[in-house]
Formats: sequence, structure tokens, C-alpha cells
Amino acid sequence: MPLRLFYAQHRLFTTSAVGLSNLYDFLHNLGLSDLNVEQKGATQVERVNEVVAVVMQAKIVSVVTKGNQVVIVARPQRTGVQAITINKLNMKLDNEDEAILFQLVTPDGDEIDYSIY
Repeated sequence: MPLRLFYAQHRLFTTSAVGLSNLYDFLHNLGLSDLNVEQKGATQVERVNEVVAVVMQAKIVSVVTKGNQVVIVARPQRTGVQAITINKLNMKLDNEDEAILFQLVTPDGDEIDYSIY
């Protein structure tokens, strides 16, 4: 399946916060090349444990973490994009060797999309 079709099926995207080359294809293929997810003054050593989550067509209400799961509660809308950064050091991961499940859900708890990081 072409990569752009894959991206078109999702509203939640996760990627590492380290290195522009890691983000370039991700943002470029979404048409978000102008979105700046770099923090001023932060070094790559400081950002190695950070995950960038990009949410499209939804307004983030809250973020809840428990174990290896991150739930992003958002209200669906027809337009818009938001990028947030989640630091894995602030999470109490059940197992650091396991993947982290990111879920985008409505305030009522209905899942809109998910991403495994």
C-alpha cells in the first residue's frame, strides 16, 4: 500500500523527537513540513526519551498515562492539527522493553485511532 494512503487512514501519529531526518518523511508525507516540533535549547540527549504525538482533526482535552499505555482524549473536529511531546521518563512503564500503545479516544471513551510506538 502506498505510504500516503496508509497515512490518510489515520488521525494519530507517533515518532521519536530526536533527529530531523527521523521526522522529515513523517511530516512531509502528511503535508506538515512547516510544523515545528523542535524545542529551543533542548539537546538530542535531553530529547532521546521524548515521543511526539501528532493528532489530526481533533482537539486534545487531556492525556492520561498508565503503564505502557497513553490515552489522548480529544473532541473530533473537521479541521486542525496538534502536536504534543510525551516524555517516557515521566511515565511509570510496566516494561521498558515493550512497545507503548497510544490511543486517541473521544471524551466518551470511543477509540478513534491508535499507534504503537
